[in-house]
Amino acid sequence: MSLTVAARRVFDFKVEDYSFAIQMAGFCESFQSDTFDVGGYHWAVRFSPELGVSLKLVILSKLKAVERVGLKFAFTLLDKSGKASAAVLQKKYSKFFFKGQEEGFDDFMSKKDLGKYIHGDCFVVRCTLSVLRQPKRH
Repeated sequence: MSLTVAARRVFDFKVEDYSFAIQMAGFCESFQSDTFDVGGYHWAVRFSPELGVSLKLVILSKLKAVERVGLKFAFTLLDKSGKASAAVLQKKYSKFFFKGQEEGFDDFMSKKDLGKYIHGDCFVVRCTLSVLRQPKRH
């Protein structure tokens, strides 16, 4: 049992038709993954191909007025064999306070560097999310 982690999940977001996606996306627009649940909350990953590769985690659940959700998350890309690339891994600790809040990386990777992870006009982003236990007041 972990003292800090209440729930953990690994979610793979397959971005298909990448070449079409970069043509379709306008300024400040993104593509959103399917919804997934971790720690009693609904989440999604947002991908934006605007200037490079932007990856964000967004909370889709409505939070109570005084509620905050602490978490740690990481994004990586999968190679041709489906293994997570240690060379492309970014981690972050964050707190979420309201529905729709996004946290992540505006500059996760350049479009040029992404090329080696695109196979059949798609690539896969792996999101590992751990929702932390709420600290108790004594």
